[in-house]
Amino acid sequence: ECNRKRSPDTLNMISDNGGNPVKRLGWRTKYSLGENEQILKLYIDSDLLYAITTAGVYRITADTVTKLVDKTIENAEIIKFNGKVYVFANGIYEIGSTFKDALSDAYVPETIISRKPDGTGGTFLDSVNLFTPKRTVSFLGDDTSKVYNLVPEKDRTENAYKYIVATSVKVEVQGADGMFTETTEYTLPTAETVTARDVDGSMKTFSVCAPYVTFAQAHAPVVTGQDNVRITYEAFDANVEDGSMKGLYKKERVELLSTGVVKSYGYVAADRLFCVVGGTKVYYSDVNKPAYFPDDNYLTVGNDGEIKGLHRVGQYLVAIKNEISVESTIYLIEGTQFDGQTAFSVTPAIAGVGAISGNSFDTLVDEPLFLARTGIYAIASTYISSEKVVRNRSMLIDKRLCKEPTLENAVGIVWNRYYILSVNGHAYVLDGRKKSSERGRNTDYVYEAYYWENIPATCFFTYANELWFGTVDGRICKFNTDIDDITAYCDDGTEMVD
Repeated sequence: ECNRKRSPDTLNMISDNGGNPVKRLGWRTKYSLGENEQILKLYIDSDLLYAITTAGVYRITADTVTKLVDKTIENAEIIKFNGKVYVFANGIYEIGSTFKDALSDAYVPETIISRKPDGTGGTFLDSVNLFTPKRTVSFLGDDTSKVYNLVPEKDRTENAYKYIVATSVKVEVQGADGMFTETTEYTLPTAETVTARDVDGSMKTFSVCAPYVTFAQAHAPVVTGQDNVRITYEAFDANVEDGSMKGLYKKERVELLSTGVVKSYGYVAADRLFCVVGGTKVYYSDVNKPAYFPDDNYLTVGNDGEIKGLHRVGQYLVAIKNEISVESTIYLIEGTQFDGQTAFSVTPAIAGVGAISGNSFDTLVDEPLFLARTGIYAIASTYISSEKVVRNRSMLIDKRLCKEPTLENAVGIVWNRYYILSVNGHAYVLDGRKKSSERGRNTDYVYEAYYWENIPATCFFTYANELWFGTVDGRICKFNTDIDDITAYCDDGTEMVD
């Protein structure tokens, strides 16, 4: 029953530049990080290789393996943004020739300006940054006031505003030259010691006090009408949850840092990071600030299911959920200008096919692909707002692919105009050079396809047209594109050292 131009027995074959079938290249192990450390993500830049495993983050050079982060990691993502490369792995790290904790200098928002010393009035400016408990309030002083309240006195009865962290306070006063200078000429209310959660949720002892400072003398404005006192502090939430004070802990922060779905997108340029948290929410950063996620910058994408991945398609950022029957699986996020500000809206597309693996997303030629329970699908931009928004592209191999167990663990990559999907040590390859018309079968065309065995990939990465992958037992492997003899076709070799 098989078409004569195709064969079910062409194991481990691929097409050459002329479209004829040839044997695929083999692969070899380049590095081993430990059999108990599954490789989650890889990133290569020149002579540096970064690996994120279930036990931490590594930097690898030709002769040195350095563990940079030692912590348990379940989800990770690597993304190039604003000319730099960032790792989301229970933290945000900037990688390259150096390695930096991107949260060490997280943006401290100026939440209120022109506040009165009694804590009333003022204008709300920046939203709270989910990545830091720090914030700054600017005051317009007067000739008599010595006590500066961060919140109105009536609000101090609420647990959310009852305390600030005493050891975090920084006070700056504007001098005659117009410059702000840090001062210690103030006192804080009597401090007390409490036990609460830190930003990561661990229990810690804090020194806290009421939210105000008292100066030895009044500070009149240097320039009439211009703020002249700035107070930076860490907010402390005294509300009790699960038997302990929240303290500095925010659930959304932890979810953002451990997300496995990150994409760049924006209104005109891709100048913001969009991250999926909690299944149905997408938080987005401020413009070109990967370490500033305002607490009110989020979209709710439907009410049910789980967002498995994000794709950029034309003017839209497309969110694809798992397969659910109660609502759409495809949502369109679009940026607009409203009252001089950029805003983002969410619109459901009418589609019933959902993604099963969050690590199967990539773009072949100009088509975004993902794995569903019934095959590999493309988001067809021509039908972006219709019920035909997704089209099957893997019909020739679906009979075998869809029988694979644990499809949710599949990983995909585009390399050399092929889309390679690996699951259970098997690889299903779609050839972006060759299409076959399948009109009348609920799709317009499918890609010619190949089947490989012995590809134990848990993640892929391409660099300089070379294909790398990681394994469940901590190995980093590379296809033999740089070997000229017959051994290039052997699998599971090891790196030869002179």
